[in-house]
Amino acid sequence: MRDLILTMIGAETEPTSEENIYLQSARVPRGARVRRVTFRVRSCDQGKSNNAECRGTYKGTSSWFEVGIVEAPQELVVSNNEPDLSSNQSHSRRWFLQSNIHGARYRKLHEVVWSVCDQVPDPSPTLDESDSTAVKNAPNPDPNRESTGSGSGRGFLENLNLHSGSSISLYAQAKYPGWENHVFSAEIEMACFL
Repeated sequence: MRDLILTMIGAETEPTSEENIYLQSARVPRGARVRRVTFRVRSCDQGKSNNAECRGTYKGTSSWFEVGIVEAPQELVVSNNEPDLSSNQSHSRRWFLQSNIHGARYRKLHEVVWSVCDQVPDPSPTLDESDSTAVKNAPNPDPNRESTGSGSGRGFLENLNLHSGSSISLYAQAKYPGWENHVFSAEIEMACFL
């Protein structure tokens, strides 16, 4: 087996769709197995908060990131000899990735690594990490959530490897209308076995 590293980098741009997709990775080559995904996001909350108890922590933050698996279309639409990767894409559930620090105006680099060595099978397919409110209010939230602001990625690589040719989307989120998630750069790096 050979190793392959795929890296996609984005920098200080506006989200590219109504769904707040900030960055989309290259497609995982057919037949490859992803063994590790590293996400690097440099961002900050809008920097205002009246909640002194939460300011400077990951508690009660109103801006965060999610990731989703974009399944490969059955057929690629070709225009001008280039495949149209946006047509017929199937977006699956989302996973909570990372919170910004509550009320902080300074840029912080967060690195989140999800590896097959760390993955625990998803015991509850009904607990969908795409609903950040449901996850934050779950009876047994991720133990790292309050200390690092990071999600566990439980079941992510398992699902990614089920859908050959898929890609990963990074979504920048804010809880309230007018609330801001300032993204300065983002990177998705996948390590695959061929």
